Amino acid sequence: MGLPDEEDDFDFEVRFTKLKAEFEEHMKEEERPNRQILENLEKISMEGKE
Repeated sequence: MGLPDEEDDFDFEVRFTKLKAEFEEHMKEEERPNRQILENLEKISMEGKE
């Protein structure tokens, strides 16, 4: 009795590599807006000193 044996097709290395690639892609996508925010903050700081 008990549960039938099931093959576990989960491959940690493959899944980890895929998740890491997705994370790196998200980081690249965030880079542009973050840079724009920093540039805008710098403009605000410079305008306040004039």
